[in-house]
Amino acid sequence: MKKNFLFLFSILLAPLSMASPTNTPRMGFGIDMSQPYIVSTGGSGTHQRANLNVGIDYRYFFNDGLSVGLRYGFDVEKQAGSVREMSLAPGIQYQWFQGRSWMPYIRADAPITIHGAASSTASSGQKDAGLATGAGLAWNIGNQIGINHLLLRYDFTIEYMFGLGNALNMFSFEFFKFGLDYRF
Repeated sequence: MKKNFLFLFSILLAPLSMASPTNTPRMGFGIDMSQPYIVSTGGSGTHQRANLNVGIDYRYFFNDGLSVGLRYGFDVEKQAGSVREMSLAPGIQYQWFQGRSWMPYIRADAPITIHGAASSTASSGQKDAGLATGAGLAWNIGNQIGINHLLLRYDFTIEYMFGLGNALNMFSFEFFKFGLDYRF
């Protein structure tokens, strides 16, 4: 599995060595808020809202559309019977129509829960890893208010956590994920 992941990752990143930015600043920083909805935990239907999550996102653009980045996310609420989760999610994103008012994008991430994964032992220190994919739409509000490269974005994400060790596998959606990005 590890060799397959590294091979796939190297194929995806190979064209980046020839890419060069044109209209897009190379770096982007953002903050977002998401509301995950858990569909399945440990193979059984759960159907419940997860804790509200805030994330800090850093992106490096290789050209106008392609970027890699890292999101650090943490729960800002604690529902009864839940554990506050912290995670890191390295990922790749492609965005169309740079500099225009509306910019659709797709993304793929490899989230790693570093604290608070769903666990069969009720341990708050449980770790896990998974895969996530999603799509979104960014509105270049900077064009309207005079601050170049300021974006308001909406994401829809599907996520599957593998359930490593004592962690439980989990399938979830994020229907609500709004963020604000600035490119510099």
